Amino acid sequence: MKEQFTRINEYGTKFYFADRKMTILHREDGPAIECDNGSKWWCLNGKRHREDGPAFEGVSGYKAWWLNGEELTEAEWRRTYRSRVQRSYESSY
Repeated sequence: MKEQFTRINEYGTKFYFADRKMTILHREDGPAIECDNGSKWWCLNGKRHREDGPAFEGVSGYKAWWLNGEELTEAEWRRTYRSRVQRSYESSY
């Protein structure tokens, strides 16, 4: 795993970065932004991204799906994720 850098702002929101200058949001093992209100954002290499669930989870229950910085509907995300899992499964044999 890459070295990570964190910052907590005055509201208690925690940010995870890939670079020392703290400009590229990045976290491989959880959300890259953990808001003080409980909302969470997943990012990789500065882009909103999550393969195993929504890339945004709000405290109200609202969810948003993103892959490589592109917003998808839940249905689009499910189709994309299933095809990735299927390709991975097929390539392992």
